[in-house]
Amino acid sequence: MALTQPLHIINNAGTDVHSPAFYLVEHYWIKGLGQSDYSIRLLSVFSSVLTVAVTFALSKRIFRADTATVAALLVAASEFHLRLAQEARPYALLSLLTVTSFLFLAELVRRPAGQTAGKYVLVTIPLIYIHPYGLIVVAAQNLFMFLQWRPKLSFSGWPARWISIQFALLLAYSPWLAQFAIQLSRVRNGVLPYYALPTASSVLGTFLEFANLSRYLLGIMILLSIVAFGGIRTYKYPSLHAMLSIWLVAPAAIAFLVSWLFTPIYDTRGLIGSSPALYILAAHGLCKLHSRYFQAGLLVIMLGFCGEALWYYYPNVHKDDWRGAAGIIAAQAHQGDTLCVVEYYDDALRFYLTRTDLIVGCKDILEPLAQSGKLPALPDRFWFLHQNNAALNSNPREQLGPQYFISKFDLTGLQLSLFERKQ
Repeated sequence: MALTQPLHIINNAGTDVHSPAFYLVEHYWIKGLGQSDYSIRLLSVFSSVLTVAVTFALSKRIFRADTATVAALLVAASEFHLRLAQEARPYALLSLLTVTSFLFLAELVRRPAGQTAGKYVLVTIPLIYIHPYGLIVVAAQNLFMFLQWRPKLSFSGWPARWISIQFALLLAYSPWLAQFAIQLSRVRNGVLPYYALPTASSVLGTFLEFANLSRYLLGIMILLSIVAFGGIRTYKYPSLHAMLSIWLVAPAAIAFLVSWLFTPIYDTRGLIGSSPALYILAAHGLCKLHSRYFQAGLLVIMLGFCGEALWYYYPNVHKDDWRGAAGIIAAQAHQGDTLCVVEYYDDALRFYLTRTDLIVGCKDILEPLAQSGKLPALPDRFWFLHQNNAALNSNPREQLGPQYFISKFDLTGLQLSLFERKQ
């Protein structure tokens, strides 16, 4: 979608579950740097690098430089962050904006000045536009501020200022609010079947992702986070510990509750912005240990678990091989061949496909099969491409086997078949 014109992006973003902000940012990014795989993914790489820097700044502002260094190392070595930093999707940018928003929120707690409030608003507006989970982040921040200022709630002073800040965010989001409600309705009614209903295992899986899928590393981080709360009353701003805890837990809890009470929206990738809170708490707990040798040894062990995850990740191909599929089709397709690609993924194929003499479409093949089970009038040659985990109402391989020779091509994450009618 980012390759189309801005007006088209805005008008068609409602057919997806995302707001148009990321597509617009990506559009102008591509316009400036080009349309290669490298340049398109560079925005996520750049955002991920900045996330490390902002995590360092936030940790140093709350605690000390040693905590900030360890927290930044954990973010930089996170397989979860590095994996999403290689995708042309909004998650790396979502993480950056989330950490930056909490950076200015921490400043607001320490010094509730108008200039800091303005910085918070300027960062949080793109946060809520870049991904729907930005709204969940703001909800978690409001939960923290309510718990923080509950004894002082009134219509004067700081609580009133916070309410005015939130009103400014609501005003800024109001142009998209109606469309967002339509998107939620479409997801709830199954028009956009996007997420499965989460379970307790889903939540555990999220925190395991934060810990590079290592139960041992997650256990160490949780224990260190508990250590981080020791002597909390001696700190000048003890509420910032609570901010980190709510930042870590509340977004997942909110997404879980919304999924059960309204419509499934739970997505671990959307919760990537919560992971730096775990790294900061674990880093602070580590730096509170008395023995420097124990600190160093435990840090080496933690980074070892991170390195193990990266060791298994990088040598293997994890992305759906759309480039490989496009290469096979470009080399073997005849002029006028029909390419049947499951809906929502034809853009991925078009991006890599160099030939323009082929017909890309699936409705004439899949819809008659799904609706009546009867075979429509089919071409003598056509290609069928879908993801391995795609839920299909009908599969041409099963019903067309007697009439067609079927050539299958093994691709990472994809199934590609060439159907040629038997004479």
